[in-house]
Amino acid sequence: MQTIINNTPVWITHRTGWDISDEEIEDYLGYAPDEREADEARNGALSGWYYCTCSPGCLPDSSFFGAYETEEQALDAANKFYND
Repeated sequence: MQTIINNTPVWITHRTGWDISDEEIEDYLGYAPDEREADEARNGALSGWYYCTCSPGCLPDSSFFGAYETEEQALDAANKFYND
C-alpha cells in the first residue's frame, strides 16, 4: 500500500522469507547466523508488516521499519513517526 503522510510518500508492505536480506538478519541477531538460524529469523521474528519511504515507482528511499503484526499497526507507526 502506498500512501502520503505529512507530505512524505510511504510504502506499507508485508515482508517474509527471502524479502529479508542477510544484512538485516545479522543486524537483528548481532552476529552472522548459520543457514538454519537465518531461515528461522526470516520466517519468524522478522516476518511481518513494515513501512519505509518510497516515491511512486521507485526503490525504497529508507530502511524498512518493523516488523508489525498487522498492516494497521505498521500504518499507525508510520503516522506517528512522520507526524512527530
